Amino acid sequence: MNMNKLCILRDKILTDADNSNFYGYDPYDIKGDGLWSKIIYKKYISAPFLLLEHRFPIETRKILHVKKEIYSNSIALFLMGYLHKKNCKIETAEKLRSLLLNCKSKKSNNMAWGYPFDWYSNIKIPKDTPNITSTSLSTLALIEYQKKYCEEVSPVFDSVKKFYINELNNLEKNSYFFSYTPLDSRKVYNVNAMAANVFSGMYLITKEKENEYIAKELIEKIFENQLETGLWNYGKKEKLIDNYHTGFTIQFTKKALKDLKIHKYDKNIKLAIETYKKKFFDWEKGVPWFDLRKKSRSDIVSCAVGIWLFSDEKKFLYADKILKWTLENMMFENLYFYKEKYWHKKEKNWFRNNYNKLLSNNQRKIRFIRWGQAWMYFALSTYITNKDI
Repeated sequence: MNMNKLCILRDKILTDADNSNFYGYDPYDIKGDGLWSKIIYKKYISAPFLLLEHRFPIETRKILHVKKEIYSNSIALFLMGYLHKKNCKIETAEKLRSLLLNCKSKKSNNMAWGYPFDWYSNIKIPKDTPNITSTSLSTLALIEYQKKYCEEVSPVFDSVKKFYINELNNLEKNSYFFSYTPLDSRKVYNVNAMAANVFSGMYLITKEKENEYIAKELIEKIFENQLETGLWNYGKKEKLIDNYHTGFTIQFTKKALKDLKIHKYDKNIKLAIETYKKKFFDWEKGVPWFDLRKKSRSDIVSCAVGIWLFSDEKKFLYADKILKWTLENMMFENLYFYKEKYWHKKEKNWFRNNYNKLLSNNQRKIRFIRWGQAWMYFALSTYITNKDI
């Protein structure tokens, strides 16, 4: 890999985001639109409309008046990625930190973050509802900023802790395992791995034993639910096992274990990484598959997480293959990243066969700032840092 070209690309991604004031579209913004959401969640009439959005993503959003928004997830990833850079400027880091603090959820009494659109899990989640993913990524970014630039402990972390404990639903008696939002009771493993890393990181800063205790409880519950293969289902009820959520669980749990100097789960992590490597990639080409059921789709977040995980493990043979394939197949205009790539696999069902064929012939040419740009900026930043050590 030409490191100079990668550094230039990394910096161009951040400059482009900065030029738009970090506003952009998102794969799921249109699904929260009132009219559109009534259509796409109807099982038998959604396909033509999904194909329309897939073929004309920008035009469809303009017709439906879907606005570009600023996303805390993307700001957090840009901040964490930027702090990896050698000779990073405090002015740029402070700008990103201020943006992150300013886009906190107005629906929480504490420091917490959400999405600027309605979205759906088992129920409809109104926009700006604080959630565990956005809050965890944002807090992890603030922890990195705190460690690099601050001497006094920011009051932000105490407020974040109150959000987890007082606003999210605790799904375990006499222990801890948090819901995705204050409105649901879903047990999701990868987001609790993020939460474990948040509490372990806050413990390093605050030295508060409660933070250490909560982190350890979350870690224990995550490994209690690890499958014999070393992987995890998405959640207690959702049995899907996919690429990047598995990568999240591995990486954030691994970071929490490192923070707390816990080694009793080293074999568990090693097994998880080996199975992840074996099951989710075509190593002849470096293709990351999204899930284990149908190897017919690659997602840009899967690419980013694979690059991050294997470079973090110093397994550059694998990180390099994923990165090479990603730059050759998932990038357009030498700067932007497609959300996903489909491969057409012939199916007996005529409708499904032709639907998948149409998807595989078109990639959405649209700049998704949270999904593609921010995650690839973070992946490139961590890759460059790990390669340079």
